[in-house]
Amino acid sequence: MPSVKRSALLSDLEKERLEKRITLDAHVRSTNDMRIRRKLANWLSSVDDVLLILERLPKDDIQKVATDTAVLRTATASVELMRLMGYRPIVGEVGQPEGWQAIAKRGVMLDDYILTPANDVDIIRSANLTLLTSTLETMLGYEKNPVAAAITYDILKGTPPMEGFLKDHPNLKKGYQRALARIREAGVTFASSSLPVYPSTKK
Repeated sequence: MPSVKRSALLSDLEKERLEKRITLDAHVRSTNDMRIRRKLANWLSSVDDVLLILERLPKDDIQKVATDTAVLRTATASVELMRLMGYRPIVGEVGQPEGWQAIAKRGVMLDDYILTPANDVDIIRSANLTLLTSTLETMLGYEKNPVAAAITYDILKGTPPMEGFLKDHPNLKKGYQRALARIREAGVTFASSSLPVYPSTKK
């Protein structure tokens, strides 16, 4: 039987077993996990090649195969990897590095969390994320971007910080609602969430 060339990372069977892994026989689950882990490792090891392609291949060629959804899903995968790897925000005074702490666990409220002393790994990760975030903010134009402001409002509405802000600026709520209506009119569909908003198929 001739081999079938696949463009997907996982086979249909591997996907099915991954989705139902809790119910699988221990041997089947272990075997499938091992295969998927190997494929994930290979995919992660190829990221440098992807960056080389993006740096050197002509932009027109890249635009022929790239999509907005691919951009956002790649970013989402990066965020999920950070979460699984235990990336932690750091809090403290700039001039008092001996007192810097990392957020070890968050509570129900935004300002409810457990702190632990920040270590070298926390600091290195925070430095790298700051450089990456700086690039993203340049592309987003965050401070003056009304789309970003409206989505931030939608994510945080009902929380004490946002409620306090709106109490001090009661006239802004109607503006946020008008902005959200315009964003949905453009074809964006989303609910209040910290997850990225994938482009709709609306033309």
